[in-house]
Amino acid sequence: MWSTCPWPTSCGTSTFEWCAGTAPPSASSAGGRRKTSGVPPGSSWFPPEARAQVHRVWRELPSGARHNHSINANYRRDGSRILCEWFNTALKDNTGQVVAVASVAQDISEMERLRAHALEEKQRFQDLAEATAEAILIADPQGRITYANPAAERLFGLSEAEIRGQPLQSLLPSAPERAGRWEGTGLRAGGETFPVEGSVSQISGLSGVFRTYVVRDLTERKRFEEQLAYLANHDPLTGLFNRRRLREELQRQLAHARRYGETGALLFVDLDGFKEVNDNLGHQAGDEVLASVASFLRTCLRETDIVGRLGGDEFGILLPRAGEDEARAVAQKILQGLRLLNPVVGGQPVRVTASVGIVLLPADGSSVDDLLVLADAAMYQAKDAGGDRLCVGGRSRAGVTPAATRIAWERRIRRALETEAFVLHAQPILDLRTNRISQYELLLRLLDEQGTPVPPGEFLGIAERTGLIHSIDRWVIRQAVRLIDACADKGLDLRLEVNLSGRAFEDSELLPLIRRELGASRARPDNLVLEITETAAIRDIHQARAFVNDLKELGCRFALDDFGVGFGSFYYLKYLPVDFVKIDGIFIRSLRDDPVDPRVVKAIVEVAAGLGIHTVAEFVEDEETLQLLRQYGVDYAQGFHIGRPVPVSQLRLGES
Repeated sequence: MWSTCPWPTSCGTSTFEWCAGTAPPSASSAGGRRKTSGVPPGSSWFPPEARAQVHRVWRELPSGARHNHSINANYRRDGSRILCEWFNTALKDNTGQVVAVASVAQDISEMERLRAHALEEKQRFQDLAEATAEAILIADPQGRITYANPAAERLFGLSEAEIRGQPLQSLLPSAPERAGRWEGTGLRAGGETFPVEGSVSQISGLSGVFRTYVVRDLTERKRFEEQLAYLANHDPLTGLFNRRRLREELQRQLAHARRYGETGALLFVDLDGFKEVNDNLGHQAGDEVLASVASFLRTCLRETDIVGRLGGDEFGILLPRAGEDEARAVAQKILQGLRLLNPVVGGQPVRVTASVGIVLLPADGSSVDDLLVLADAAMYQAKDAGGDRLCVGGRSRAGVTPAATRIAWERRIRRALETEAFVLHAQPILDLRTNRISQYELLLRLLDEQGTPVPPGEFLGIAERTGLIHSIDRWVIRQAVRLIDACADKGLDLRLEVNLSGRAFEDSELLPLIRRELGASRARPDNLVLEITETAAIRDIHQARAFVNDLKELGCRFALDDFGVGFGSFYYLKYLPVDFVKIDGIFIRSLRDDPVDPRVVKAIVEVAAGLGIHTVAEFVEDEETLQLLRQYGVDYAQGFHIGRPVPVSQLRLGES
């Protein structure tokens, strides 16, 4: 006799029992009875592919099995399929004969779906964890590690088997338990500690809270940050304080001297004839000489003295609690030592001498700018007297004040503007995508009485302090536009980069001049690239931004030079809509050997490319460096390997 329950439902259990030797009701005539030979009830509830297994399971019970269990696909009354778990029990009489079977069916479709989903998620997590470069650790409620991915094995120097079961604190001593981001310390197998950062997430389970730690090694980033912080205060070539930091120290010492009635001295040291070293032996040789001089200067000073590189071949030395006699003694020691230094560059010794200007503080100046101007003027007095000597300057010394030097240079600059004693040289810039010269940078030179070019470093400082720099800026702009116009008349497309002074933004006449010159010529505005150095003293960034925006409205382009020397470059990049950034040569010259330089260059290229800005590498002096720049994605290259500066009259335009 069969006795059946209703059809299996989607959210409960169904039961039925049947008696051996009688037929189950068919799907179409539930409640009917007919003879059977062991066919299980409701066979039509099962899809065809499952019926053989169902028959086997049911036949086992009458043959002696007390209980059995199976999982099968089933049909609902509406014909839809579900997955059921069946529990079958044979009911026997007191003689041990099976007289009936009781079955319980439970719909486990949703349970199976969730289980499959959980397995899929687990596999997805495992695939992701094994592929990621970040270390992943999972800790149980007792703080012991239950999982470590391959990146964790590499990071801590242990296999997963060695990591699993260890206390989390043995690898991450400072790891927090609360969810969120954190920075702390990691511990490698050999006991080495290293900086890490990461995140913590929590998952509550039946046995408590499990925590997942995603960990990143900060060693390289910390080293890079330390390098950037170092560059913000130090000259990367010599390792001395840079101009900005030296000014800070001078300001601090000046305030201290005023407050406590102490004295101090500032020495302004400028190498004699250094331009010839660069011109004859190359910039690499010049760098070696500067580094050698910097090392020597450190040996001449007390621990309390401060030395920095002001720029180019100029050094500043601050002597706290020193009077004129002490300053003279130190200066004489420096001059004598430099004469004997003779650094060997390229297999030959280089003779080094210097001119030293001395001022006292606070007597000779109430501000850092005053002291630097007076020391600079005293140094030029020493240089004008033949060099390799010192000169004590200051307001209290009639005859050696900066007035004579300043007035002489003012006259010389004015005469140069009137008599066309200024000349322009042009240095080619190579487009690394097309391997053709795409543009030139104009470089200003002043001819002395013998027709020898005077480098701009010797007169631009005086020009800025006297305001004549505005006249120089305007002269260079006029010459550049006329050169572009002359080439346009010949059907040639010439693009020129023009260096502007840091005070160009203050010149109310410069922008109208550019408009007039462009309007009166056939020069395309986008062939005029106006350039300013990062180290230039931009006094008002908002004024500068307005100036650059006006230039770009005219169609001109703008470049930021000496990019990457300090943090200022990124500050300017945020506010100035530049078209080009010129990566400072300090990161290019040692690109092949210094592990930091490639990282800096790649970072600059990535940032610039993301902002739609072209990159130019300066001081490219060999083919290997050029190929590295191509690999890093730099757009343009400039340097002696590409071409040396030549007078604009010697340009061979139209040739690649």
